[in-house]
Amino acid sequence: MEEISLSDLIKALGTDSSTVYVAPLINHQHPDSDYLYNLYKPIITSNSQIEVKSVSVFTHFKPFFTTLFSRNVVFHYHWLEFQDIKSLMGMPWKLIWILLYKLVGGKLIWTIHNEEPHDQKFLSMHLFLHKTMARLANAIHVHCATAGKTMSAKLGVSLTKFHVIPHPSFPAKSIPRKESIETLNTSFGLDLEPSKPLALIFGQISHYKQIEEILVDFRDDDSIQFLIVGTVKKGNEELGESLRRLASEYSHIHLIDTFIKDSHLPFIFNASDVCLFNYKRLLTSGGVHMALSYNIDIIAPKLGCIAELESNPSVFLFETNTERTAMIRNITKHG
Repeated sequence: MEEISLSDLIKALGTDSSTVYVAPLINHQHPDSDYLYNLYKPIITSNSQIEVKSVSVFTHFKPFFTTLFSRNVVFHYHWLEFQDIKSLMGMPWKLIWILLYKLVGGKLIWTIHNEEPHDQKFLSMHLFLHKTMARLANAIHVHCATAGKTMSAKLGVSLTKFHVIPHPSFPAKSIPRKESIETLNTSFGLDLEPSKPLALIFGQISHYKQIEEILVDFRDDDSIQFLIVGTVKKGNEELGESLRRLASEYSHIHLIDTFIKDSHLPFIFNASDVCLFNYKRLLTSGGVHMALSYNIDIIAPKLGCIAELESNPSVFLFETNTERTAMIRNITKHG
């Protein structure tokens, strides 16, 4: 599969003056960290005649009604998952408007971010839902060829329907490491030491990231500092409590489990020597691409789209826990 720009894909489905509806809402208030904003940024900030609008759960009807009066409409859908009964109850509402939109000739792009829900719940229902969405979509967007091949086989959809649009990069600002550490200590009440290497574990705290497994071999080794940054995902409260206990018991393990403003991101990444990822399963990773934007070393499993980064000199891929631990020790020692 060849790479294509998002604007070219949209134009291929509509016209140069298309209105693109995006679900879920684009977070314009966090332009340095919001995936959707940065995906559409080349269109939003250009003189393109493509107009980008986003819809909430409650305004899923807008693409349908707009299409009744104009054929220059594209509905771009991201994610299609539910985690519990409450979120499941909202799914029929979303599907009704997607189906009505398709019935009146609407053009649909679906971006696949995950092979399966990270929490591994309702897998058979999700598979049915995703196969249906794949059939409805005029085009399916993935971030790498590996993801396209994986999901084509899993969903039973021709590979010709898949289009590779690379994951967007994120704005990055360079700040001296010492200044970054001092700012983090002051802002979050930490006691990071500039003289010791710092390994960052960044992103929403969830079981599938296997954060505790990274720390197992380093609990009694305070030569490396660990900084865990991210909010606790719903349903992972027990994991959050476990990480808080570790941070209170071990002086070299630090935790910031609050929402991170864009203004703090440069200090977090510039203070760090390496960014660690330990996914159990993965298709794409926004955290990896944010770390790439800051040009720091990355240690991650050889999975999904990450595997295609193997030639990047800043990316170190492992296949076993032993390899992962050795990489952490080697990079922090010689980085």
